[in-house]
Amino acid sequence: MFTFRGIPCLYYGSEIGFMRGAKIDNGPNGPLSDTGRAYFGGYITGDVTATDFGEYKASGNVDATLNHDLAQHLIRLNKIRQAVPALRKGQWTDEGCKANGGIAFKRAYKDSYALVALNGGATFTDCPAGTYTDLVTGKTYTGSTITVDAPNNQGQVRVLVKDWTGGKLIDDGAFIYETAAQHKGDQTYDGNEEAGTTWVDEAPLPPVSVSLSPAGGSFRTNTLTVTAELSEDALSGWYQIEGQDKVDLTPGQAASFTIGEDMDFDQTKTVTWSATSSEGEKTGKVTYTKVDPNASITVYVKADKAPTIYAWVPSTPAKELTGAWHGKTMDGPEEIGGVNYWYKTFDGVESFNVILNNGSGAQSGEISGITGDIYLEYDGGTSAKKIDAPVNTVAAAKVTLSPNGGDFEKTVTVTATLSNNAQSGWYKIGNGEQVALTPGKAATFTLGADMMEGESKTVTWSATSADNETKTGSATFNKMKEVVIPTPTGIFAYFLAPSDWSNIHAYAWSDGPVEYAGGWPGVACTKIGVKKNGLDVWMWKYDGDLTTAPTMIIFNNGGGQQTKDLKFENGAVYNLAGKTNESVSTGINQVGSKKAPAKLKIYSINGVKVAEVNKVSDAEYVLAPGMYICNGKKFVIK
Repeated sequence: MFTFRGIPCLYYGSEIGFMRGAKIDNGPNGPLSDTGRAYFGGYITGDVTATDFGEYKASGNVDATLNHDLAQHLIRLNKIRQAVPALRKGQWTDEGCKANGGIAFKRAYKDSYALVALNGGATFTDCPAGTYTDLVTGKTYTGSTITVDAPNNQGQVRVLVKDWTGGKLIDDGAFIYETAAQHKGDQTYDGNEEAGTTWVDEAPLPPVSVSLSPAGGSFRTNTLTVTAELSEDALSGWYQIEGQDKVDLTPGQAASFTIGEDMDFDQTKTVTWSATSSEGEKTGKVTYTKVDPNASITVYVKADKAPTIYAWVPSTPAKELTGAWHGKTMDGPEEIGGVNYWYKTFDGVESFNVILNNGSGAQSGEISGITGDIYLEYDGGTSAKKIDAPVNTVAAAKVTLSPNGGDFEKTVTVTATLSNNAQSGWYKIGNGEQVALTPGKAATFTLGADMMEGESKTVTWSATSADNETKTGSATFNKMKEVVIPTPTGIFAYFLAPSDWSNIHAYAWSDGPVEYAGGWPGVACTKIGVKKNGLDVWMWKYDGDLTTAPTMIIFNNGGGQQTKDLKFENGAVYNLAGKTNESVSTGINQVGSKKAPAKLKIYSINGVKVAEVNKVSDAEYVLAPGMYICNGKKFVIK
């Protein structure tokens, strides 16, 4: 379980064999301490302080509990699993694996490769070239055929990792060892058990609350819809958006509200709530932060040497932000508060994951869901942890441009904001005049009116801090040819997909329910090969027998990320936030009384008319892949 992909799951109490041998159930009113259920009793009295993965300090009975053979065994297995990505992900095979009384197999994920033998030794053939280190014994092996010896006992394991540089990873224990079992001392309890807990006929009432979804955090859309639901067993409750009146809630019924319309970037709003039961009132609050979707995110790492960072956006397939594994060496260092931090900045991304590594073998665990600047500490090996941002430090003065460069059509309005800690600053467009900025106040300007399609302009800026330190930067804007989206016939809609989506599906339905695209996640949309506002345009077209349009639609990234339930409007253009005001043009200009060209009729191979288009090449935008007939000739859409 600990050497295969997935998440190992253990029933609580298994780690020390709680109540082993006792009768499972002595009736509904018997004390738990007299049953075989997982009764903790005095086994967990004391304190535990964790300092790293599998590293801790404990006192009292819980110290004895964690010294137990099974608990130590699980700690060792977890350390091995955490250190070797191939044990958690990737592929496996038993080809070229001959076990000596147990089980043997090979695991591979990217450049992580491991040979695994369970409950005894094994011989492995056709091994990739390299030096293999046994994490249990520290012994090294080379050659295409490798034989490893191990005692034939339950729980025994050998993990040989290709090009591992960390040597022996774990100490010998009761089940995993080189030659003889070892037991950690001080496993004796003090005998002070808790009194037995007696079952009662009525379970205590769960605490009431108001559930908010999403429960705070940052958002990068113009607005955010939040659902609030009061517990069914509550007597009353309410929520209140900062600066607004309280809104009463009905127990067990969900209510929704929208925030963000009146918020500036980096502004926060707090939503407080109250839920009252027969036992009293419970209150809580969450905070939402509106983030500039074009703002950059910087990862800062406190480390002795420049780490290598591998960053990606989870999707199918994953979008790699720093190239293939191992990623890229971080920039820096930059001194903040007397400490050197390495850093890497990412633009145009809302959320991503990272793994820190030393560029060769050792790597940290996955740090996921990064949505804003983050500070980490990395030991250069397998440990990376989040730390607080440095305090009492002065950040460098800067000018933030939103959007920060990129492609646009017709014109684009840019906001330039000089940071509050700046003494002075300016921006200029191309070779134009410098425009002074006021600290903390946004200024806007428009590009594109005097630019030809295909032309670029660079906006440069300068910001000077109170310490007279000046920082400069620039962003380039490219005017693209205006996109004209061809209009199909029938029931259809367009979707401007986020840059990290690549497997666009649409699920449409009406009350009944009537499904227009099969079960979830629906049918795949067609990428029509053009961009609108810098985003790829995808089209969903219904090709079934229904003649009325659906009432609702959801666009999703193959079942994971998705839009909210959207009201369907035929021919509309949607984005992640909902229906847009983008217009859809057919690209046909009629001058005077000139007769428009006749439509070309497209038929299926069975002779059924399926579309009318201006020219045959437009058919690929409105029809699914397959064979069709036009003007008596067959043609194929791939």
